[in-house]
Amino acid sequence: MKLYFERTAGSTFMISIREAFISLLPFLIILSLFTLSSSLLSIFQLLPDTQRILYEIAYSLNVCFAPLAAVAIGFQFSKNINVSVMAVLALGLSSLVVVVLLGMEDPSKLDVETIVKDPRLILAMLASAYVLKFFETKANLRFIHSSSVSQHLKRHFHLLIPSLLSVIVIPMTLVAVTYFASFVLKPLINILSEVGPESLISLRVFLSNLFWGIGLHGANTFHILVEQSIDGVVNYYTFPLAANLPMSQFSDLFVNFGGGGATWCLIIAVLLFSKDAHSRRIAMIAAPFALFNINEILIFALPIAFNIRLLVPFLFVPLINCWVGLFIVEQQWFEFVSYQHSWVVPDLVNIYFATNGNMLAVLTQLLLILVGVALYWPFVIAGSVEEQLQEAEQVLRKKLSLRDDMDLLSERHLVKKHQEQRRSIKATFNAIDDVNKGQLLLYYQPKVSLVSGQLHGLEALLRLKRADGKVVGPYFLDALQKEGFSLPIDNWVVQEVGSTLTEWNQQGFSPKVSINLDPNNLLHPGFVKHLIQHLQNVGEQVELELIESSYMEYSTEIEKVLIELQEYGIGVSIDDFGTGFSCLSMLTKISAQTIKIDKSMLDEAQDEKGAILYKEICRMCQNLNFELVAEGVETKNQIDFVQALGVELIQGWYFSPALPAEEIISYQPQQHND
Repeated sequence: MKLYFERTAGSTFMISIREAFISLLPFLIILSLFTLSSSLLSIFQLLPDTQRILYEIAYSLNVCFAPLAAVAIGFQFSKNINVSVMAVLALGLSSLVVVVLLGMEDPSKLDVETIVKDPRLILAMLASAYVLKFFETKANLRFIHSSSVSQHLKRHFHLLIPSLLSVIVIPMTLVAVTYFASFVLKPLINILSEVGPESLISLRVFLSNLFWGIGLHGANTFHILVEQSIDGVVNYYTFPLAANLPMSQFSDLFVNFGGGGATWCLIIAVLLFSKDAHSRRIAMIAAPFALFNINEILIFALPIAFNIRLLVPFLFVPLINCWVGLFIVEQQWFEFVSYQHSWVVPDLVNIYFATNGNMLAVLTQLLLILVGVALYWPFVIAGSVEEQLQEAEQVLRKKLSLRDDMDLLSERHLVKKHQEQRRSIKATFNAIDDVNKGQLLLYYQPKVSLVSGQLHGLEALLRLKRADGKVVGPYFLDALQKEGFSLPIDNWVVQEVGSTLTEWNQQGFSPKVSINLDPNNLLHPGFVKHLIQHLQNVGEQVELELIESSYMEYSTEIEKVLIELQEYGIGVSIDDFGTGFSCLSMLTKISAQTIKIDKSMLDEAQDEKGAILYKEICRMCQNLNFELVAEGVETKNQIDFVQALGVELIQGWYFSPALPAEEIISYQPQQHND
């Protein structure tokens, strides 16, 4: 269950939700400031005209929040699954308008407020992204293949048919969801019409906080969906639980300290126990507003919304407070007096006035807050280190324009607790930081034919351009691969090679390029789709270099993928052959065409035994009809040695180091002096 929650929290969907709500933080702060200013002026009965203007502004901004949140979620999710943002936003809005119009007796009465207040707008945006992605990737609906048309124009022309299909599918989905929701809510409303106020307030506390947890305004949504539907059986704002204690005031005094989910309990827990810098910053920003029971900043910027890990205490801390409060009221521990109560009156102060200065009541409220802090504590502290790594993963994902591949790795890192693993995480942080501060590049090292003396192909090699402009080798790669980051690195390399080959082909330069891959990544269906998507048009020019030792563990599964890739013309070579403990039987099974003999084997060939071993490896591979590449050739003696063994392809500094893409086009093989 824990792994399920962690996998969900790290999914593309959840990351998009968090990014969307964080992007709305400036809007939430402005909304909170207007709400607070209006409420304070109302309490102290100051500047009534100004107070009325501020109230209208706050109300209008509050109405705008729901559609803004839907648009932000649609924007971030579309971007992260690589579909057209504008197409998704347009389809989502259009689909909702269609559904609303179909449900109206008089379509001429449709207004903007009806659309922006419709809670199905978020669903419409998400459904549009999913449906459009499905039609883009699963259905072969592309009808422009000319290379003379820009990729941007082609992509949006290809959206025509998927968009038309989406306008049919999405409204049907929204209608189905609407009927299902009505089916579920109807018996609930019937039950609520018969239960007492205590049961209603418990359900209200739970459901309103649940609505907060899925990105809706909790109290308002519950009022619209439930309270308005039970025909005023219980008026939440006026029904007395005790003398001078209506239900709404009860919630302020005993349940939601600082706002939904007992906001103050979470803020204190974060400030005391969390080591996550983002969470602490948001808690500090939210604290002044929580003082006046305004909690939107914390809910949407931390966030609580769609945060599986924090949603559990967010739901149950207020519910426990509610039950304790009901017990206190039933036992008549305190007497409540009539006073000008407002929801923005700070905690401790509100119960002081409500009980005519009873300090025991104040201490009771303080104790409930501290109990809530204790209940939040394990959930806050559990993910501090993991949240830091997850934040770094998101930065790297954005840096490399990655999507689901990074998210599939999240749970692998979220369970690392021991000291040795923490050191490994620190090394990963450092590696990610270096990559984020610099720029990843691909250099290309030539493979030269000894028969023709011409360029035979290239190997793409990873490089990092530091902030000072210096280009260095991939010293960071081992740390990233050790922690499971070979998948996003391979994804970036595949995308970059596909783009570069397309550009070269347009310039009349069409070399064959080999790419170093971790074979285990071929077990990820998403990676295979990504690879085919970016290389299918240049497949005949691409060769995948697989590390021999990594291939062995899942050879059967990987072999099936290699056979599939060969249908697109993509070749396979075994890289670094001869290192470690080679399994010779592998050579009879793998769908490879080329064997690259590792440089270390050539270096050892200076000795008699090493020379014999190198010779026998060459003879065996040639008898099995493999193309041979001698790696790491640096001297004339090594050239003569491998040439005498019938090795025709050479790669190494003897001919050239790895070169930038812009230089490799004009490369002409030249032999260098020893």
